[in-house]
Amino acid sequence: MIRNLISIHSHVYLSPLLGRCQQLLCIQPSAGMKTKTALKRRCKDCFFVRRRGRLFVFCKSHPRHKQRQG
Repeated sequence: MIRNLISIHSHVYLSPLLGRCQQLLCIQPSAGMKTKTALKRRCKDCFFVRRRGRLFVFCKSHPRHKQRQG
């Protein structure tokens, strides 16, 4: 009984945080992104995107090519 109450209460309190974290993950760059001052396309599939006043490089075929200017 006590475990059920704790799990219900923790789930209720974590659910707003999870929603907030999911929004933050969309805003913040992922851990594999390089931060550079001069961005370059590393292959033919890399493309530039301007979001929130910053310049990003994304790549569908090689996700390791992700870069952010700053």
